[in-house]
Amino acid sequence: MPKISDILPQYKKDMTINGLSAQSIKSYISDIKPMIKFMQEKNFNNSANSFLHQLYVNKYKSSTIARKIVSLKRFAKFLNETVSAKAPRFENPLPRFLEKRDVMAILDNEKLKENFRDKAIMELFYCGLRIGEMAKIKISDTSSNLQIIRIYGKGSIERIVPITTDASNALRIYINKNNIKRYIFTNRSGNPISVRGIRNIVYKWSQAALGYRINPHSLRHSFATHLLENGMGIRTIQTLLGHSSINTTERYAHVNISLLIDQYKKSFPLK
Repeated sequence: MPKISDILPQYKKDMTINGLSAQSIKSYISDIKPMIKFMQEKNFNNSANSFLHQLYVNKYKSSTIARKIVSLKRFAKFLNETVSAKAPRFENPLPRFLEKRDVMAILDNEKLKENFRDKAIMELFYCGLRIGEMAKIKISDTSSNLQIIRIYGKGSIERIVPITTDASNALRIYINKNNIKRYIFTNRSGNPISVRGIRNIVYKWSQAALGYRINPHSLRHSFATHLLENGMGIRTIQTLLGHSSINTTERYAHVNISLLIDQYKKSFPLK
């Protein structure tokens, strides 16, 4: 087998040529790097299975193991090798979301309103953006009235996202107060904000409002669930979220049905 020091640069180049985003490439490389120490064996499949066995022994989540198997199979294909391991079965959890009052508790925080960058970020999550999409928004992606944003989502699929008045106002004030050249959201050094930086912003303001941290995607999930509760069609929600498959969006319908059953049990007068 070629030296790993020679393989990784070639593998990165191959993924770049095939149109993978920088974040996807980083994730794939991160998944396969821990397997390097198992590559002393001549047989690639044995090395991969030894590595995966350690993940099972150390009780990694099934979702994590499944992701690493996908990464290993992609890497194996690049090397013209094979991996016989199959992804473990695991439950596909329903999206976690917040009650409307909890979302409002976060977004209406008086101190948050004084931080226009963070306010705009938090509001945009409640417009359905993904964390990776948030980090890449450019000034050229916004409309002149700051009421819609052009988003390039997974697979470079473009979609138009209308944003709320509160998100638009926070974004307008933030842009006017800062000399925005290209990327809208930047760190203190003026560089595009990282995904980790955005995640820490969500942690900070959710902790302040609710007393516990939430995942950034919880606001996106809450946005979808609340739209469904208010009667919006599932196909429209699919478009707003940028889901390529309606099956992904239908998970929110399952959440809504569960809520409906709970409310029925609490409200129906007959036992």
